Amino acid sequence: MLGEIPSKGGFLGVFLIVLGAYLLHLEKMEIFYPIKALKREKGSQLMLLTAFLYSITSNLGKICINLTSPNFFASFYLPLLTISFVPILAFKGKGLREALKPTKGRFVIGVFIALSFFFHNYALKNALVSYAISVKRTSLLFAIGYGALIFKEKGTLRKLLAGVVMLLGVFILSVS
Repeated sequence: MLGEIPSKGGFLGVFLIVLGAYLLHLEKMEIFYPIKALKREKGSQLMLLTAFLYSITSNLGKICINLTSPNFFASFYLPLLTISFVPILAFKGKGLREALKPTKGRFVIGVFIALSFFFHNYALKNALVSYAISVKRTSLLFAIGYGALIFKEKGTLRKLLAGVVMLLGVFILSVS
């Protein structure tokens, strides 16, 4: 959509990040487990749809950022997104009044979402979309740590190795 073509090193870095993310989701070392999950797990299907939609909106977001600025786009887009969810909140869950009730926790979450969106916009402004989104996927590394330390999940060594593959991809992206 933007005419952005990764360099050979950039392509390799993105590939390693995707490979590491794929390896994170292997179960019992069955190589096609994540692909088979698309047939049987609605959550996997919805995540694939989300990734597809995100691949479009990230490019559109960069177009908007290039036409304005990262700060303006974040200041415009986040309130617009919030307002667009009001009708959904009115008909789902506990209702509009409960959903919009201000709390300290919601304020803190909102601040972190806003900060992450501002940083995301600056990444899109200064890097290829494929690079910025690939590096964002390394947030899975936090999930590895939380799973091991807090939730005592099994398979930590395999997940750490997958994380190392992702970090290698980030390193290659940063030097390419």
